[in-house]
Amino acid sequence: MTYLKKLFPSNYTDLSTLVSFPQPEDYFSPLKVQITELITDAVMNEFEQKPFTHLNPFHTYAIINKYESLLNTINSYKVLDEGWDGANSIPPADSTVEYAKVIIDHLPPGVSYPHPMLNPTGEVGFFWNNESGYIDIEIEPEGTISVYSREKTGTLKEDFQEFDIKKIKDEPDSSPVLPALNLIK
Repeated sequence: MTYLKKLFPSNYTDLSTLVSFPQPEDYFSPLKVQITELITDAVMNEFEQKPFTHLNPFHTYAIINKYESLLNTINSYKVLDEGWDGANSIPPADSTVEYAKVIIDHLPPGVSYPHPMLNPTGEVGFFWNNESGYIDIEIEPEGTISVYSREKTGTLKEDFQEFDIKKIKDEPDSSPVLPALNLIK
């Protein structure tokens, strides 16, 4: 709640109350780092396009709401029982839900949050769909990640990769998901 008070001060006349740089302890929270980067990007984009006048704090609030809504949806998968989607459907393993959170927390700045999905076989997934491309990520209980991507313009290239979640955790800057995410930026 303290962080939200920083984002939504009662007096908006001073820009420094709206945009602050993260403190060392803030680096322990991927959400705070991502929000700070998105705010900085928004300020820089706004400034490049026209004289900077103000930053709408409700944009930041919308980012927080989307993140929390996505996490709440993913966490809600943990309470499903067998048969949640018909006789043969099974709920996802807790590990699958946790791996899904790792993917969300390692999305690069500027990438929109995906739409979550749940397969009756217990796989958790995400998809993005815009005018440039389509991306589908499936997460299996043992940590295997499948990424399917398809361009909608240009060469109409399709790609499919499988890799272990450890690649995202250990090497986030060289994650196999990053090339696919460039489609939807």
